[in-house]
Amino acid sequence: MFKKLGIVIVTLYLSACGLDVDRGKTSEQEMANLTETNMTGIWLSENTTVFTSKSDGQIIDTRIVKNQIYIEDTANGIENVTSLNVWHHTASETSYSYRGTKTNDEYFPLGESNSSELYTLEEGVLVQEFVDDAMYGDQNVTESVRKTLTYVESKESIYSDGTIALSDALEFSATTEICAQQVKQTILGSNETNTYTFSVPFDDNDDWLDIVFVFAGNPSAGLYDLDASGEDTGLISVYTSSLAQSYFEILGHAPPSDFGEPGWIDLISADQNSFEGNFSITIENNGVLTGYINVDVSGLQ
Repeated sequence: MFKKLGIVIVTLYLSACGLDVDRGKTSEQEMANLTETNMTGIWLSENTTVFTSKSDGQIIDTRIVKNQIYIEDTANGIENVTSLNVWHHTASETSYSYRGTKTNDEYFPLGESNSSELYTLEEGVLVQEFVDDAMYGDQNVTESVRKTLTYVESKESIYSDGTIALSDALEFSATTEICAQQVKQTILGSNETNTYTFSVPFDDNDDWLDIVFVFAGNPSAGLYDLDASGEDTGLISVYTSSLAQSYFEILGHAPPSDFGEPGWIDLISADQNSFEGNFSITIENNGVLTGYINVDVSGLQ
């Protein structure tokens, strides 16, 4: 059952473009019947969660998470995975379940026997919505969740093209298999934050390295000094993390709070197409980490 996906993943490792998909399949604008549509390809996953106070109706927190997933639609079922899932499969050789099923206008990622993750086709976009009671800290709130899957016709790889180069405290570089994620969050009484996370294979491909940039407001090209307070539009945080043993040997168990001033980023681009810039951050007891990053983020728009 798994041989087909194995072939696809081999293609991923032989090409910087990653997973190759059938570009002749129906686009999202024309997608009117899932049964007659081959869903195989790259999809933009956008999950929006809103917490609203029950006492006064104020929106306390809004969080939007964007990343890309790969869906494989086979005669034996459907599976969807993130770029990290795909990489972990090639590393561990574990089998995907292909539990997903579909009808004319519904997609069940976990199969029809489990409708908790049901998506409905609405004007070419797969949509899942639900509302529930929840707690936000000590407040009673209403949690509203909207998840969408949109087929990305222009993308041929689950990975983002780009270059990552780190030096000084940690020497590392990558030009392929970059996973990109963007999180936009607005908390009542605070500035909106935008978090960009770029994940790449590390330690001879045995683990992952995350490079994270957190901004207050929507970043644009320019020079930003680190300002952890987040009071003004600018750079709140830059940090790396990994569970790899070699990472611990270099930086120890350095939490995000160990990455601090002085720090800066010179953003060359931070628009719908690319995230590019040079940066420097001080790591407590580990000197200075400097780097350059240039990643295509068009698949997150």
